[in-house]
Amino acid sequence: MKDRKRVIAQALVKEAEESGRNESYKILEKKPYYRVSIGARLETPCQPSFFIEVIVPICEPSTAFQLNDLELRMIFVKKLSARGYSLSCQDNIIACEVIIPRERLKTERRTISSIAKRIFGKETRVYSRK
Repeated sequence: MKDRKRVIAQALVKEAEESGRNESYKILEKKPYYRVSIGARLETPCQPSFFIEVIVPICEPSTAFQLNDLELRMIFVKKLSARGYSLSCQDNIIACEVIIPRERLKTERRTISSIAKRIFGKETRVYSRK
């Protein structure tokens, strides 16, 4: 399992090197209330940094506005903020991001999924990607 994490991290670093933007990311989970991605940035060539980004749409443009949905989304964002995620808002989404050591990518992703499942319920069931 550790080798698999290293391969994914190495692939992200390689993509960042080739991107021209010195950054790459991979979407791991996409649900109605949020999307989780992991990524790599090359701030210095020898020391890449890794991040987890959670995108939370404020509301769905194609549906009637539901105050309860907005409240649940804000609870989720508050939980992420309490975990050290930086927050920014643009174009009807809240972007939550944390820079994290390579070794913690998987456990943090699982933690996010667990928090989301508690807040949003069955809709957010996590399917492990192999």
